[in-house]
Amino acid sequence: MSAQERFADLWTDYLEGELDESGVAELRALLAAEASLLKLAADMYQTHRLLALVVEESPARQDEFVREVLSRLPEDADRFVSGVMANVERLASPAEPSREEVSPQPAASGRMRVAIVTTAVAVAVVLLIAVAPLILRDDNHAGSQQAGDSENSVLHSQQVVGNLDEQRDASGDVILTQAAGAELFGEFLPPVGESLEFGHEYALVAGLIEMRFPDGAKVILEAPSVIELTGRERLLLSAGNCSVHAPAGAEGFQVETPQTEITDLGTRFSVSVSEVGDTDVQVVEGLAEVVATRDQSAKPIRLSEREARRFNADVGSRPQSLKFNADDYRSELPDRVVTYEVSTTDGGYAWELQSVTVQRDGLMRKFPVDALTGVKVIHFRAGQNSANVTVPVGSNGDRLAGLESDLLLHTGVINPGGSKEPLRSDPVLSGSDSTPGMAVLFHKPVVNRPGPDVVFFELQSVTNPLEGDSFHVSPLKFDDGLRSLTIRRYDITLTSPEARLLPDIDLLYFSEPPVSRESLLTGTVERRLQTLRFRALAVGIDLSDLGYDDEATVEGLFFQDTLDDSDVVDPVFVAGLPTVE
Repeated sequence: MSAQERFADLWTDYLEGELDESGVAELRALLAAEASLLKLAADMYQTHRLLALVVEESPARQDEFVREVLSRLPEDADRFVSGVMANVERLASPAEPSREEVSPQPAASGRMRVAIVTTAVAVAVVLLIAVAPLILRDDNHAGSQQAGDSENSVLHSQQVVGNLDEQRDASGDVILTQAAGAELFGEFLPPVGESLEFGHEYALVAGLIEMRFPDGAKVILEAPSVIELTGRERLLLSAGNCSVHAPAGAEGFQVETPQTEITDLGTRFSVSVSEVGDTDVQVVEGLAEVVATRDQSAKPIRLSEREARRFNADVGSRPQSLKFNADDYRSELPDRVVTYEVSTTDGGYAWELQSVTVQRDGLMRKFPVDALTGVKVIHFRAGQNSANVTVPVGSNGDRLAGLESDLLLHTGVINPGGSKEPLRSDPVLSGSDSTPGMAVLFHKPVVNRPGPDVVFFELQSVTNPLEGDSFHVSPLKFDDGLRSLTIRRYDITLTSPEARLLPDIDLLYFSEPPVSRESLLTGTVERRLQTLRFRALAVGIDLSDLGYDDEATVEGLFFQDTLDDSDVVDPVFVAGLPTVE
């Protein structure tokens, strides 16, 4: 057993209250011998607290030991220390439910404990990146949020951003105005509407973000990219892709790259920097001035509408003309589920869904939940996983209520069967050879409009894929031109600030995996309280991606897990979006 593995085993025992004094002494000796174990100790502490596995009898003693451990990190790790201890303090904050509100958690099983130790040893850095935002974001959602918009409430994305512009102009800060599946390396993404730091390097490893600068310039950054805000109207793009729109009043905005300095003269342009530093500049409209900064004798080059140049990393090379490609410029973030609002428990956990905000055809639209079209489950066939219904703790009500009637995001019909290959013909909905998966009918047909037409929520824990459990969605009847769609990444993932923490749940384990709707309702079950914490993820489904024509009406859909890993999709809310002119 390696020193790291031994440390992980001892540290786990300590956090769970099972380590004697000799074990503590061995822990201290390991920490003294290997400084690399210090960060692992802090990371595992956060993970255990998140999974509710830290023994509660002596939290002060544990926090004291953690602080002692962290205090020994080198000076250049001050920021890490501050972040970890902020997480520790937030974990113990009043935002967490009281002991009376949450059922006691049983000790971790041997299987779960081994998984936690192994994961912490193998991917400590990844967990720190992925788990820290999950811990911190609870404070961003404290209190009950109310939905009051009518079905016809329509807000253009620029109007939403305009409210942020007022804050921006007053503060002089660069504001994060939108994010789509965005993840930063080594840190969590600030909440939308918050300021970004000057002089700080941001490495966007997934998704897209939109920023607004003090004088009105808008920049959309696409992953993978590395940037630094070097001034109120200046951006350093070290690698990756960005699109810039500088409206009237924002002229003079600059993008610096390893090879160039691009100055806006009232325009829209895109910049792409390769791994070796080659820089492509494409002007969509207006004018931009480009200077090759490595060649002090180079004169500024003015590019006008539909002109493009490549500036090579080789010193002394001349700029090359490029074929203009309008697709390199991104004017807006993709259509998607942007956020959702819920009522909350006294402990701050998400309770009933109240509204969903989506971007459809470039427009930001917020729909109250009573404007959505619910579903009826007409077929269910499980795979090998026999945990197929999730209900509130202690509930003995309708097993289909989680999908058919209630608005809770922690109840549903989960772990449907699946197929590695998506359907190419009609699913069989009855008989012994019925198709594994779940079929639903909408209460009224859903009309295919541009952007998402259906919202799909699932519950997810930190032991599951951060991007959400993948699934196939298919037509109930395959007419000409129709096809299945595979969803592999959700719009709101575990690392999204918008993903809400859910209350405790009971899982119903069936003595035999259900093979029909009837057996789902009547099968013999064993109730088990879940000790893990779950969050609600969401993704929008565009019916056009299934081959439906514009304005086509869809009566129902079929869902299957992709069987690409041991995790199975867990639907807790499915609904159609209304038609809005």
